[in-house]
Amino acid sequence: MTEKEWLDCSDPRAVFAEIKQRPSFRKIRLAACGCCREIFWGDLKDRARKSVEVAERMADGEATEEEGLAAFHAANMFADPNSTSFLKEVAEFQELSSQDKEAFQWAAHEAGMACWPEPQLCVGSRGDFQRERLRAKVFREVFGNPFRSPSLKLNCLNSGTIQLAEHIYHERAFGDLPVLAEAMEKEGCTATDILEHFRENSFHVRGCWALDLILDKS
Repeated sequence: MTEKEWLDCSDPRAVFAEIKQRPSFRKIRLAACGCCREIFWGDLKDRARKSVEVAERMADGEATEEEGLAAFHAANMFADPNSTSFLKEVAEFQELSSQDKEAFQWAAHEAGMACWPEPQLCVGSRGDFQRERLRAKVFREVFGNPFRSPSLKLNCLNSGTIQLAEHIYHERAFGDLPVLAEAMEKEGCTATDILEHFRENSFHVRGCWALDLILDKS
């Protein structure tokens, strides 16, 4: 696969297969959370959404393994079609198609697996083209381009740019990334891949490869 083919690819399995270096648990966890937010957020109930939030805190060492296991079990209550929680929730949506019911289960399952001590990443969305395309985008956003090795000179980062990057990361203020690019360029940053990613790419999730590079997160 060429770089252009990888960038244009809508098959998440093929996109992930090109990632040469084994991702860290943090990256896997955040990629799973990104998929939950971008693909399944509308299918997730409050308890399962909270599981995603726990997983994100686990990624940054702000939630314990015990909290993760509790969140895993809470989300998976909605993934089991025979559980009381699942039947109660689905009963509220009698006109759901079988495909929508499956999406409901799949969303809860993925939210739960993001909380597992050794997080699991689903690399397919069961044939749904739109979801597959979004999953491939999340993978590119979190794991970065395997055909390039962007580097960053620390002298183009000052306390102000680091503080802005941390704000964007924690508050999910991805709309401010072009502002961060401008501030970095004023400090002499010439890392074209990073600056272009912040300015030209409107699709971002927590775990963004370029933002992680600035914050020294792996």
